[in-house]
Amino acid sequence: MLEINPAALLIQIANFLILLFLLNKLLFKPIRSVLAERAGKIQTLAEAAGSFEARASSSEREIRDGREASRRAGLAEKDRLKGEAQEEERRVMEEALKASSRKVEEARKQAEASMASVREALNVQVEALSREAAATILGRSVR
Repeated sequence: MLEINPAALLIQIANFLILLFLLNKLLFKPIRSVLAERAGKIQTLAEAAGSFEARASSSEREIRDGREASRRAGLAEKDRLKGEAQEEERRVMEEALKASSRKVEEARKQAEASMASVREALNVQVEALSREAAATILGRSVR
């Protein structure tokens, strides 16, 4: 059977404990501290990223709200200008209608005046032609 040497076993246990102590002191503790430091940095960066994300979301919301407000203001201004333009168009049309009515009235008056003078001239000519025709028919002059 196998024999276990108690002195060798104690030396192996002592070597194991010394090795465990040295590895813990020289390897495991520095690695754990580096990992803990890294985890802390990651946590800090994650918090900073969350803060930046919240700020970006807030800024995006502000921009969206500002854009919407600008759009509403632009539409209101457009409607106001459109109303002003329609009012101006109505005013110009009324002025043009009044001006054209005046011109038509002036033309009518001129036409009536012209017709009156033409009638007068025609009456004079008709009278002259009538006298001439009567004189020709009667063979003597008519006054």
